[in-house]
Amino acid sequence: MRKKTLKILFQAAVSLLCVFYVLRGIDLAQLKAVFSSYALLPVLAVIASLTINMLVMSARIKILCGPGIGFRAALKATVVGQGLNNVLPAKGGDVAKIVYISKNSGLSLSETSGAVLVERFFDANCLFVLSVVMLREYIAGSALILAGIIFLLCWSAFVFFRRYPAIFERFWNFFPCMKKIKFLDDLKKYLLYDMSFRQLALCSASTAGSWSAYCTFIVISFLFVGNFDMSLTAAFVAFIISAAGQLVPSSPGSLGILEASIVWGLGIFGVPKEPAVGIAFLIRLIQFLPTLGVPMVFMRDIRR
Repeated sequence: MRKKTLKILFQAAVSLLCVFYVLRGIDLAQLKAVFSSYALLPVLAVIASLTINMLVMSARIKILCGPGIGFRAALKATVVGQGLNNVLPAKGGDVAKIVYISKNSGLSLSETSGAVLVERFFDANCLFVLSVVMLREYIAGSALILAGIIFLLCWSAFVFFRRYPAIFERFWNFFPCMKKIKFLDDLKKYLLYDMSFRQLALCSASTAGSWSAYCTFIVISFLFVGNFDMSLTAAFVAFIISAAGQLVPSSPGSLGILEASIVWGLGIFGVPKEPAVGIAFLIRLIQFLPTLGVPMVFMRDIRR
């Protein structure tokens, strides 16, 4: 209990520090002028990109869960997960998503938790690849080669162990503590036994599509809504910083972390603070407002 309290306090402190960094020295009159300068058409393009991202994520969860769940239920599960992650700590939205899918598909909680954990596994892989590709100009050649070798070795091991799961099971048995961590056991079961190669290929493609749409959402915000004087490469780098920043433990919805990582990433390329804060707030608003009613939808559907 004490450990959990300390963790919550640490996350709250990180968020508060980030909020302080974002708001420190802000000229409110200038910030208001920044908001007034946004054109409607680029903002609509940003919203369309985020909508495409949600649809592709929904298709991915349907691929992972198989015929037991329809696209509509997968879409609602995705919106539920995203929405509740904005208001619950410790990625509570993912837990709600697991329960929602199980309730609406007939799949067990173990099966749905495996599917959602695989989503996160593929997201981490995609973010790694995007980071290496977009930051290649800033990474030493030897480090780039090493990162590529490690990535290929990990995936080669994954393919090998899928072909010979008994070998992995022997290795797994050397670490009994790992078997007691349920989410790791669920992830292992899904990756080694439940997931077909067709699902693997489709999941890889949908993850690439989802991250492409999310990247487009952020980059359009920088280049066409904010009209920042920066190259496309610089916008991609700022996007990677904002995405990586959300991995830092913080309060629900990465409150403060998202804004601080955007402001810092844009600041590296000379974007003044008020325009950077303005676009960070707009991105937060577009991601958060559509999900305000989600908790009520979730509770209604779960009680059926």
